[in-house]
Amino acid sequence: MKKKAIIEIGTNSIKLVVFASVNGECEILDERSDNARLGEDQSLNNTISEEAMLRNLNALSEFKKIAENESVENILVVGTMSLRSAKNSDTFLKKVAEKLGINIEIISGEEEAKLSFLAVKSSLKISQKEMIVFDIGGGSTEIIFGSNAKINDNFSLNLGAVHLTENFLKSDPVTNVETDKMMEYLAEKFSKKIPHKSAGILVGVGGAVSNVSAVYQQMKFYNSSVIQNSKLTLNEVEKQFKLFAKMSIEERKNIIGLQSKRADIILAGIGLIITIMRHFKQDELTVCNSGLRHGLIIDKFLK
Repeated sequence: MKKKAIIEIGTNSIKLVVFASVNGECEILDERSDNARLGEDQSLNNTISEEAMLRNLNALSEFKKIAENESVENILVVGTMSLRSAKNSDTFLKKVAEKLGINIEIISGEEEAKLSFLAVKSSLKISQKEMIVFDIGGGSTEIIFGSNAKINDNFSLNLGAVHLTENFLKSDPVTNVETDKMMEYLAEKFSKKIPHKSAGILVGVGGAVSNVSAVYQQMKFYNSSVIQNSKLTLNEVEKQFKLFAKMSIEERKNIIGLQSKRADIILAGIGLIITIMRHFKQDELTVCNSGLRHGLIIDKFLK
């Protein structure tokens, strides 16, 4: 049984999955996540701060130890939007290489979309021929049009929960003017960039979607198997948006099902979900708990 590990460095969180592959099959041995927020304040000057670098170096160091304790034969580390766009990405990559001996592969938005689709296709039993998959991150959102067999088209937008929060939702609690401006901005961006296609099913991937599902289900302790394949209506998502918009960040942290470290950015994430559902005229979405790292397992190790 060959053990391997994948670490995904996003704008908001860094995630680890340790798995074993045998004869083309995969067994997940351990999964971890840390909201180390590499892209904090990056939208201000397009640079990664020293504090964010240190947080992520510490998280990477911890995840590397966990993987090595599992006796993995290799660790694949990838970076997404924050590392794609920051002017000083090379500084962070060099620090990681020097201090931890890890080389980070930065993947494109197109590749990110492909991997998210692979994760959905492999983990959900979907009978509809045509589907739309969206993956909301801290710095970007991927939209994928496809079928159960292949991707037909995909788009990567520089719209994520962290950067939207920093650019629009600056008050605490937020104001109606701030939320209105953000929603108008999102509607305009989607109208200009994303085709108005229809599909049999809309699938949502990412922390924002899974947190909304956990809140809806009043989940005191996160259970990925319960989140997987759960359904969310547009009415429920809009209801949560209105609820969180009235609350301070500290008040949101008391909401059952919401990860406290997402309390400051959840409203922007929900705004993206609402925009996507309205854009495609979908009253319901299916939640997929798998993500980019699970797509990487399939793409790199199980083919």
